Amino acid sequence: MKKSLHPRTIPTFFAVAVAVLLWISTTSYWSTHQMVQSFDAVSQAHQALDKIQHIELLMESAESSVRAYTITGDAARLAPYQYAKLVVPYEMKQVDEFMATYPQKQATWQRLNKLVANHLTYLRRMVALRRSEGFAAAARGIRGQDDAAKRDTMDRLLSEFQQEERIQLDDRRRRASRHSLRTKSVLALAGFMSLGFLAWAFGLL
Repeated sequence: MKKSLHPRTIPTFFAVAVAVLLWISTTSYWSTHQMVQSFDAVSQAHQALDKIQHIELLMESAESSVRAYTITGDAARLAPYQYAKLVVPYEMKQVDEFMATYPQKQATWQRLNKLVANHLTYLRRMVALRRSEGFAAAARGIRGQDDAAKRDTMDRLLSEFQQEERIQLDDRRRRASRHSLRTKSVLALAGFMSLGFLAWAFGLL
């Protein structure tokens, strides 16, 4: 015959149950929150890298199209330039939002922003020069050393940003994997503790 429960057993049992449930809920929430943040960081890094690569591709296409127009005078060759002129500022603005969380990159990013805007202005000037003064004037403008130096700097910064984003992306993937494993471990531990607690509780009844 089982012994009757002590009068304080039920309140104690209830208090322990509440404490365990609170611990399980808090730990699970924290682990899940950390995991979600890690996966969000990975997603943001992916987006930033994709946009920087797209900006670089658009700028290369825009420059090639302006050069082709300068040589041929065919306005149809300007389609990639016209597209880049519209899309690049929009893409740069979106990357601005990602870079807002990295104060250490702000100065370099603003410098790159200015170089990209200046290069678009330079391309627009070359198009206008070809239209108004012909091939020779535009060709002289394209060969300008100052613009070539700025273009090289812009290309270098775009490449550096892509490399940095790739490194950060790899680091965030590793952190996301660690948080995912930790969350699974916490949830598994919580499940075992719940089962153990239930077994203990039934043993008291």
